[in-house]
Amino acid sequence: MLFRSIQLKLGEPVTFALTSLDFVHGFGVPDFNVRADLIPNKVTEVTFTPNKAGKIPFLCDNFCGEGHEHMSGYLLVTA
Repeated sequence: MLFRSIQLKLGEPVTFALTSLDFVHGFGVPDFNVRADLIPNKVTEVTFTPNKAGKIPFLCDNFCGEGHEHMSGYLLVTA
């Protein structure tokens, strides 16, 4: 499932369990210095604590083929 936006609370730790079904994808949240490679058929956990509020972009940061440019969204971090 592809999420375009995910709501989070400022200062509350979060863990995402991410996977890929086809290629090595990347998960990046540059504003929070978060990045991980998503290996096909393996769950990768990413834990971080949002330290600023706002609309924070996330994206696939490994070029993975057709549709790559649409693999992005926002973390909506509220106080």
